[in-house]
Amino acid sequence: MKKKFVIIAADTDCAKTITTAGLLAAAVNKKIDAIASKPIQTGSQNGRSSDLDFIFNTANLSVSPQTYEKLVLCKLKTPSSPLLASQLENSAINLDEVVKKTVETSNDYDLFFIETAGGIYTPITCDSSDLQKYKTNADFAKKLECPAIISVPNRVGAISLGVMAVNCAKNHGLQIAGAVFSQTLKPKNESDFAILKDNIVTFQQMTGVKVLSDVSFIENLCGETLSPFFDAAIDFLRDL
Repeated sequence: MKKKFVIIAADTDCAKTITTAGLLAAAVNKKIDAIASKPIQTGSQNGRSSDLDFIFNTANLSVSPQTYEKLVLCKLKTPSSPLLASQLENSAINLDEVVKKTVETSNDYDLFFIETAGGIYTPITCDSSDLQKYKTNADFAKKLECPAIISVPNRVGAISLGVMAVNCAKNHGLQIAGAVFSQTLKPKNESDFAILKDNIVTFQQMTGVKVLSDVSFIENLCGETLSPFFDAAIDFLRDL
């Protein structure tokens, strides 16, 4: 059965790209027909998505230029919210069209991972006739009609970030497949390790959301070092 998942987080810099790269690398290692996409990319340079390039390099995967264009539908140069970038660059985003094309492409793969741009409430579009009608990543995820994976940077503040993301997702009617906690900073002492462990335990108790992977800090981040953290997650997601 073909399945797709959208990777969301409470804020930017919450390890969504690490989460997506790990999931794809593990899926590829299991010989699954899988791919990842970054439908909307801000801060784009030379018509590329640095996030998707990192994800593909980590998974040791290459795609044709034609396929790449289907996976990165909006490339905006300004490193800001998609809404502001599109306004500054006079390049309106048709969110319904982005959703339609993303879903169409997902049907070509058994596992399809969609990384959002920014946090769950990062604005993508806004109806100029009604400034209250913002469309955010929460709306984008809802329109995709697939389970969400919450990405959480495992550090001080992780519990709050994770719980906020879960509550926001539930408020928008999203199904949550699970969460991924990633250590983006190197632990320095026993106190740090105690905090990191407690983050996961407390998050699960407060939300009831399964933690799919607890990713340790990795000095040499690559497919070989990252994918083992996601082997069990891929098995779980395939059985959902």
